[in-house]
Amino acid sequence: MSLTDLPPEVLLTIFLYLRTKFVLNTVTRVCKLFYHIITPEATWKTRFNKIWPRRVTNDSDCIIPRWKELCHQNEEFDQHWLEPEKEFDLFTISQEFPIDSVLLLNYGMTLISGSRDRSICIKDIQNIEDVDNLSALPCTFINAHQVSTPYSIQVKPTVMHISY
Repeated sequence: MSLTDLPPEVLLTIFLYLRTKFVLNTVTRVCKLFYHIITPEATWKTRFNKIWPRRVTNDSDCIIPRWKELCHQNEEFDQHWLEPEKEFDLFTISQEFPIDSVLLLNYGMTLISGSRDRSICIKDIQNIEDVDNLSALPCTFINAHQVSTPYSIQVKPTVMHISY
């Protein structure tokens, strides 16, 4: 008896124990049967719901999720938290009021933080040398109380444009 003699449900259960990247890059190339069992989006939606039953996805009519990509992203996300020996760069930022949100853009080269006084701080952290002293970096502030017109921020890979 070979693997190809097993029912598709049993094969899919076996494939649940393999990483998404391996299943997509290797198992699909083993034979046509595996390829046809693995490639449908319904297979990946089922896989997602079995592995992460409590994670919410936007399953509305207007947005069709890419289930293969979602499975891969969730595995990568989980892997970062499951490796206790992996070190993360920790840094401290400060503004006048407590910071409510932080966003890293441009592959981690631009930091945008928003605080409770409705101000936004934009820092270019591309060439930082001392991660512990991130608050000492110059910051472009946008204060919502001082801006009379709506503002928008456009961030391109190398240039940052702020328009009021």
